[in-house]
Amino acid sequence: MKTETSFNSQDWPTLLANSELPILLVFFTPYCGPSRLMNSLVEQVSNQMKNPLEIILVDSEKYSELANFYHIHALPTLLLFKHGQLVTRIESESPQKIISAELLIEQLRGLI
Repeated sequence: MKTETSFNSQDWPTLLANSELPILLVFFTPYCGPSRLMNSLVEQVSNQMKNPLEIILVDSEKYSELANFYHIHALPTLLLFKHGQLVTRIESESPQKIISAELLIEQLRGLI
């Protein structure tokens, strides 16, 4: 799993379009409770799906232009890209709506 600190904002379109692996962008903020819960869930997903998926954590405040471009209004929000195209969007404003790691893995494997 990577964090967004590895990239600058001009790299995003190239990164998404040229990746051989599907990319899951996880938009969060460090102080958001649901984001912290989702980060734990995403860590589990990362451990179980190492090769078929690249996961990148994106601080939506640090990269507000990117968050605005993708209309990120609820945190956490997950965007799955394949060959540069948005495949699915998963967003939740409350911890009760966050799915389990197993369900997320099943959903992602079905889309990859």
